[in-house]
Amino acid sequence: MPMMMGGGAGWVVLLWGVLGIAGLGWVVSRYTLTNPRRDSGHRATSDLLALARERYAQGLMTKQEFEDVVYHLLDTERADG
Repeated sequence: MPMMMGGGAGWVVLLWGVLGIAGLGWVVSRYTLTNPRRDSGHRATSDLLALARERYAQGLMTKQEFEDVVYHLLDTERADG
């Protein structure tokens, strides 16, 4: 009878261990892989510039809006230094 009770507790411990490892993996990936602030800044800015170019080419932005976005992105990049 005592072995049956111990076997049930082992599954609970194993389940909590798996959930803990999965949670830790989620936290690490959340804050290292998807955080654009951790990049050099140049990559994030170049991605945003490419997006602005695409939208301007598709006619979704006026020339003035495009120039404002480009100016703001480049000014922000210079300020971050």
